[in-house]
Amino acid sequence: MRVVGSKVKLWMVGAGVAVAVLAACVPIVHWVTPKGQPLTDARCEDHVPSKDGGPDVCNFRTTKDTPKDAASCEADGGYLQSSVFAMNDPPLCVFPNADDGKHCTKSTDCEGTCDAKTRTCRDSKLWQPYLDEQGNETPGMVE
Repeated sequence: MRVVGSKVKLWMVGAGVAVAVLAACVPIVHWVTPKGQPLTDARCEDHVPSKDGGPDVCNFRTTKDTPKDAASCEADGGYLQSSVFAMNDPPLCVFPNADDGKHCTKSTDCEGTCDAKTRTCRDSKLWQPYLDEQGNETPGMVE
């Protein structure tokens, strides 16, 4: 009886080691927002590889247009934005750039673009006038 118990214990230890080895071989993707905040939701539709070997930066993810997704988006530091591609698509959870709100004089001063009216960095060139690479005002793009 004791021999059987030892074999069972040995098998359990062996199985535990095998699981640990397999888990070490599976890549784990961790996303952060452009401001460096780790995401609690593992989904990301548009990301930029990290420059320093750290986690990739997530720019936005799709949502299911539910209160749970809206709360998850807000908890991760994002905001919901209506899709610009199709009227019936659910909103996107967009994560602001790290320099949003910073003073700028041209779009190259920003990760996103420079707002023509407020002269501050913002995420997108859509809808509102922005400053181009030379600092000239340009009408907002429509995609």
